Amino acid sequence: MKSAPKIDPRFAASIKAMIEELPSFGCRTVAHLLGFNKNTVQRVFQLMGWQIRKRPIDVRLRIQALPSAATMPSKR
Repeated sequence: MKSAPKIDPRFAASIKAMIEELPSFGCRTVAHLLGFNKNTVQRVFQLMGWQIRKRPIDVRLRIQALPSAATMPSKR
């Protein structure tokens, strides 16, 4: 059986301080600024429940295309 994942307290403390100071930063930005590995920071985010949710992509309105005035494909 696998053991429960362990979090190094020095990673968690510095990551938490960075998130509280600038909450809009994601795990890659935090990893770069702190000089940690991106995967390590992402694992801490997930295990501590600090994962930032992605914004839903909004449905953009499209313009209504006008019907072509051509009578044949090669005629305009």
